[in-house]
This record gives sequence, structure tokens and C-alpha cells, in this order.
Amino acid sequence: MYASIATFLLFSMIQFRDGPFIRPHPSFWRIVLGINLLYELALVFLLFQDIHSARELLKYIDPDLGRPLPEKSYGENCAFTVQNIVVSLVSLVREYGLTCSRVHSTSSASHMPLVGLARP
Repeated sequence: MYASIATFLLFSMIQFRDGPFIRPHPSFWRIVLGINLLYELALVFLLFQDIHSARELLKYIDPDLGRPLPEKSYGENCAFTVQNIVVSLVSLVREYGLTCSRVHSTSSASHMPLVGLARP
């Protein structure tokens, strides 16, 4: 599998046309174009699979995908008070600080008073 990908990238470096970028080198951008083409072909292949097969294929990329998510209650206390805003800010900062990742809309749903402030 890896040998066929490497062979395709070598072929793309040699045969693809030059793009608009010339630095660091046009052959580097041809390899990037080949990677993009392989990614698009993988997505099209995944698109034509049934849902069970697609989920099984995605488990090879991330083994955590087959597990159910933990149940959380996001709408327990949505009162618009200063205490809820402070608690939401503290938990948001703690969540971001501990995981060192972006805060997604699913995790920010637990911070309902903050979401209410963000709306016009």
C-alpha cells in the first residue's frame, strides 16, 4: 500500500504540470498536488461505501471511533446569572488548558450563558 502511494507521488512529481507556486521547488508542489489527488480519491471511495463499511474503514484511522460517547446534560442550569457566567468561563478555560485543543461547538454547548452573550 505504502509502495503504491510512494510510486504515485513519484509519478506525480515527474508528470504533473507546474502550478502557480515556484518556491521551495515546483516538484514539491507537484507532490502536494499528488497528495491532494490521493486524498480526494480516498474521499470518493469512502462516499460510495455503505455506512457500516465506511465506519469500519474509519476505525483504521482512529480506533476510538467505534465507542459510544458519554452522556452529558448540557441544559441543566441555563439561568443568566453572574455565577453561571463565571462557572462557564472557568470550565471553558480549564477544558482548553487541560486538553490543549480547540474548543468545539459540542463542548461549548455546556457553556450556555456564554453562547447567549455571543448572539446579537
